[in-house]
Amino acid sequence: MAIALMPCSGAPPAWLAKPRMVIRMSVVEGMSHSEIARATGIAIGTVKSHIFRGLAKVRARLAETQAAIEGSPS
Repeated sequence: MAIALMPCSGAPPAWLAKPRMVIRMSVVEGMSHSEIARATGIAIGTVKSHIFRGLAKVRARLAETQAAIEGSPS
């Protein structure tokens, strides 16, 4: 089974900008939730929600990819 990758058509929709920024600040830059809240002006609860939901999506996507790879003929 081939894995189809969607081509990048430019910038993500505006409603994804803050969640992506928050996840990047947490995972890539190593900032704490309170540091992200202060830097962005977003409530700490919203920061936590963005991170939780975003990482859940990443985990699900990785599981799908792994299942596709394991199910493909070698």
